[in-house]
Amino acid sequence: MFENDYMMRQIEDIVKALGKVLFEQHSGTDGLFDEQGVLSETSFLSYRLNRLIGDGQINEAENLLFDTIADDPKPDYLRVALDFYATLEKRSDAELTASQFSRQEILDGLQSIKKIYQA
Repeated sequence: MFENDYMMRQIEDIVKALGKVLFEQHSGTDGLFDEQGVLSETSFLSYRLNRLIGDGQINEAENLLFDTIADDPKPDYLRVALDFYATLEKRSDAELTASQFSRQEILDGLQSIKKIYQA
């Protein structure tokens, strides 16, 4: 119980720190579509991640997230990463366990994102 509360506080602290970096680096907002009416890369990535989460494939979703960021660590992807981990953080322990994921992995993922974006 206390360990879970501690991890939740750590997750919240990292999300807050990364959020500050995000809003300092990028003050504009992205729409779902670009000027030509094409779905933006970040919106498409968010869609794919949420679809995988919904299918219980959280590890695959996290791999997709890190592969995409490794290819091109755009500031917009930081927002997607924060949304991804915020979505996971809201899941129950039972849901995470059923998808072979844990709160510790959420924390580890956020710390990795923090290192990538040097927050």
